[in-house]
Amino acid sequence: MRGDRIVSGSWDSTVKAWQVTNTSISPLPEFEMLDSNSEVKSIDLSLDGNICLCGTENGAVLLCDQRAPNLSRSMNLHNDVVSSISFTPDT
Repeated sequence: MRGDRIVSGSWDSTVKAWQVTNTSISPLPEFEMLDSNSEVKSIDLSLDGNICLCGTENGAVLLCDQRAPNLSRSMNLHNDVVSSISFTPDT
């Protein structure tokens, strides 16, 4: 969760964003363009909440900037599941 936004990854290879208020959770279209061929196992948002980074069951890492969703990237970086992924703050 970053600010008032939650991002979730799922067994059905989808990534979804949600707006959270004190009384509701509403879907957002931000990362719907992010397409995975495998179950999403790990997920993180950049500190500003604009970039989503996902790790998948088949070892791919997906990257999507909600400011330019058509520029999403998929990189096959591992031969096994990416079970944890995170951004690190700049030093």
